[in-house]
Amino acid sequence: MSDRATSETVLVAASIAEPSRRSFLGHAALASLALPGCLPPSQAPPSDDDDSAPTDDDDDSSSVDDDDDSADPAACEPTEDNIEGPFFREEAPVREDLNVFDDAGEPLQIEGRVLDPDCQPLVGAEVEVWHCAPTGDYDNESDAFEWRGRAFTDDQGRYRFQTVVPGRYLNGDEYRPAHVHYKVHAEGHESLTTQLYFEGDPYNGVDGFIRDSLIRPVVDGVINFEVSLSPE
Repeated sequence: MSDRATSETVLVAASIAEPSRRSFLGHAALASLALPGCLPPSQAPPSDDDDSAPTDDDDDSSSVDDDDDSADPAACEPTEDNIEGPFFREEAPVREDLNVFDDAGEPLQIEGRVLDPDCQPLVGAEVEVWHCAPTGDYDNESDAFEWRGRAFTDDQGRYRFQTVVPGRYLNGDEYRPAHVHYKVHAEGHESLTTQLYFEGDPYNGVDGFIRDSLIRPVVDGVINFEVSLSPE
């Protein structure tokens, strides 16, 4: 496994020289072909529950409708927190597109709203996300901040990111399922650190960190994750 494809439970202790863009891409390509610790979404081994990586699901859930501000009251229970992991980086840029170099991968739109416990939108809430590349690597050092970004919710509490489906990487003897890390902040509310997981991922059942309340389906290339924050 490469220096950049470490597990959630192992902290990077050595300083690694920043590679050039050409070198970074070359290492990423080799990682997807040869490193046993990295598993692109399309190459997950079959399981009894699902034969593929996270894909479109025919669940009744759907993406946020710009004209529909209603919310399921049950969805306004405070969102469950989850581990931060060792790969958070401060000062990620404000941007919607996380695939800054148009790398290959399964396109994915992440969207949702930030709400209070009464299902009212929180305007101007900061939503920060980060995830690994399709090869399973995190960008922990480059100035490009690949697969990382921040957004501020609009007047209806909405946010949106464009990216690709994250890969997987070994955590001990098992692969971690595909996931997206979140940090959410809003004035007058408790900050939240959590993760978004993909319905149907074959490693959901063996991961020690996943929580059922944080699993969502992908529908037509869109995954919807509404976040509810507790008041301070």
